[in-house]
Amino acid sequence: MSRSATALLLAASLLLCACAPPPAPTTASPKPAYLTIAVHGDGTVTIDGEVVQQSEFDRRFAALAATGADVIIAPDKDVDYGKVARVMAAAQRTGLTKKMGVIGGT
Repeated sequence: MSRSATALLLAASLLLCACAPPPAPTTASPKPAYLTIAVHGDGTVTIDGEVVQQSEFDRRFAALAATGADVIIAPDKDVDYGKVARVMAAAQRTGLTKKMGVIGGT
């Protein structure tokens, strides 16, 4: 290949690289796949780390159900089952169970 042909190929490849802009950085963080309602060993209940009192279950769960949020109930392995049952009953009353799963032993 001649020098002029090599120079022409080099120039063409540089032009092609300069025409394609790099992908724009994304600044928005992705939405979590689901919310977690944790029932801790001491009976404390949290929604994504925020403590929720039993008196607030119906109101908070109804608000979550209205958003269509996917929810995971995650009881600690040492928690009394009655506490988990109260959380699950509130979830059922408020319609949250349509998009809910339970994982155990966390």
